[in-house]
Amino acid sequence: KNIGRPDWNITSFDSEGCNDANWMPLHDSIFAASGESADSLALFDTRTKKETSRIRSGIHKSGINACKFNYSNNMLLASADNDGKINMWDIRNLSQLPIMTLDHGSSVSTIEWNPNEHAVLASAGQHDGLVKLWDITQDEKPAEGSSSSKLLFVHAGHMLGVNDLSWDLHDPWLISSVSNDNSIHIWKPAANIIQPG
Repeated sequence: KNIGRPDWNITSFDSEGCNDANWMPLHDSIFAASGESADSLALFDTRTKKETSRIRSGIHKSGINACKFNYSNNMLLASADNDGKINMWDIRNLSQLPIMTLDHGSSVSTIEWNPNEHAVLASAGQHDGLVKLWDITQDEKPAEGSSSSKLLFVHAGHMLGVNDLSWDLHDPWLISSVSNDNSIHIWKPAANIIQPG
């Protein structure tokens, strides 16, 4: 046994550093990784022990802090960067333009797909203290004061940047978030927001 030693090691992925890695939920060999360089979002396959595809240079303009596969659609990968851009990718065409772009408004520390409501993505603001919930299926006009029709809800209770968040696996809308202000919030949007009408 090689206890404590990696089965394989990719040192050439990003010389500036790796920020996140996420396994494809319904596959045992494919994972995505994101790095500090602007073009460092790639797929890897443990069967071949190499990088299989990478995004086109220039799409993200700053370090990519997070990457997450959607729970119900393995072909959908989200990535978020230091500029607040959140891109949705069809991994079958990772070298093409993203299929959708959202704007958190400031640097994003992490993103998480809702495991129960698969079209809902949460983004955590590294500096603004906000957690934003996005519904990528929304196509209506933006709500008044909103820059995106996809923006579903904003949690603004943290005083400093949000470091991490986690959806409850059993309650579809319960979420916890942690911040540099040493606070842990457990919350959910009001019922009239998540169940309109």
